[in-house]
Amino acid sequence: MNAHTVWINVVSLKEGVYQYKYLLDDAFFQCFEHSIIQKAQLGASLQFKKTHYGIDTRLYIEGEVIVPCDMCAEDFSISLQAKDEVIYRYKENYSEQEREKLEEKEEREVRWISILDKHIDAGQELYEIAHIELPMRLRPIQKDGICIVCKKNPEEWLNKIGNSENDTEQTDPRWDELKKLKF
Repeated sequence: MNAHTVWINVVSLKEGVYQYKYLLDDAFFQCFEHSIIQKAQLGASLQFKKTHYGIDTRLYIEGEVIVPCDMCAEDFSISLQAKDEVIYRYKENYSEQEREKLEEKEEREVRWISILDKHIDAGQELYEIAHIELPMRLRPIQKDGICIVCKKNPEEWLNKIGNSENDTEQTDPRWDELKKLKF
């Protein structure tokens, strides 16, 4: 079993509510090839409600993650708190038309599983929830316009880079001649 798998043995569960807890740490996120999260200490709580029709799952995560800053690439910490619901339905209990109606009615995506499935791996869902909860811009807090991690002013830093590229830019005369061609 990989570190990123969060196996829930559903075949042995009777109808009812079940609670599971996991630690999502560095090893968990390193198993995913394109993970933005490099280091983490996240507590994950999964609540399963098994019924005749399927399994309703509530996922909660809370803790700290380390990510690189978008500006300076220095690592910094972000607190995360997220919850989500995943709906699993047994495809054998529904006709094709009933499945389509259920998918239209539900706000969340319905995941179809077989009654014969022994396990559900909630690892991918937990990975996705953690990444979706990250802010769009990964930047640490600034005090007086100065980044508290790299101690630079991001605006000045960007202006300096933008100006230095324009100053040293020289074009190849061959490209200048090609630009004159009209199609």
